[in-house]
Amino acid sequence: PVNEAMVKAGLAEADSLFESQPEAAESRYLELLEAAPSSAEAHLGLMKIYEARGDTALRNEKLATVCRLKIAAGKAAEIPELIREWSELEPDSPEARFACAELVNAEGDAESAVMEFMGAGDACEVSGDLESALRAYRRAAALSAEHHVDVIDVNPHVIRVLTELGRAGEAVTQLIS
Repeated sequence: PVNEAMVKAGLAEADSLFESQPEAAESRYLELLEAAPSSAEAHLGLMKIYEARGDTALRNEKLATVCRLKIAAGKAAEIPELIREWSELEPDSPEARFACAELVNAEGDAESAVMEFMGAGDACEVSGDLESALRAYRRAAALSAEHHVDVIDVNPHVIRVLTELGRAGEAVTQLIS
């Protein structure tokens, strides 16, 4: 079991060291992650250190980790700008695209959400995850219908994926609906 009070105190200590002793802060964050690997705040602290150091690759790796952890904890609304950045940095990542689509939808921008779900579906198709592609395209279609958004015809995407999955009957039903 993780001692939350210890983690909180360690985060406060590392945060206080950030400006004056970044190497000590980095060491402290790393120690915290040994005790609490799912601490999004410790990963976020490391992300900021890597950003200040100019290590873009490590910074972006931590960005994705922070997003994944916050989403898993149901706290995506705390980091909308980081989720958007993650999706921009990894446009071929189904996970990043789904996260951004859900975020944009929660913010009430149905048109952008439709486009993000389409992007998630495309990313899933490229990665070979056709069931997730179908789920994304159907989500885009449902939002389009619900909010009367007419930015893209989703049907050809759904039909193509159903056909690739060997579900011709469903593809025909989709075609005539």
